[in-house]
Amino acid sequence: MQTTSAIWKNLWASGTAVLEAAAEIDGTTYTDLPAAPVVSRALMQDGLSVGNAVSASCALSVRTEDSLPRAAEVVLKVRLTDGTTTSEWLPMGTFFISRRSVDPVT
Repeated sequence: MQTTSAIWKNLWASGTAVLEAAAEIDGTTYTDLPAAPVVSRALMQDGLSVGNAVSASCALSVRTEDSLPRAAEVVLKVRLTDGTTTSEWLPMGTFFISRRSVDPVT
């Protein structure tokens, strides 16, 4: 079970907070994500239950000039903000890079 701060709980209860996403790749945090990461749990046909592991895949885009290493660890993180108050980052899953590509800047 993940614990959250009072700030997170208050922002969540407000119903007006915005969810921000970030990806920590090989120890570097990237917040310039052009779109929200897409997590697919194709093998999970039933809901979560105690004692089971869940396999998932994630597709995401990052704007960076860094070279992302093969098989690097990717930790997805989210936080809440209302424009003035910002919560802590919470990890939402760990993935590993299996495919990567570079899109030319247009």
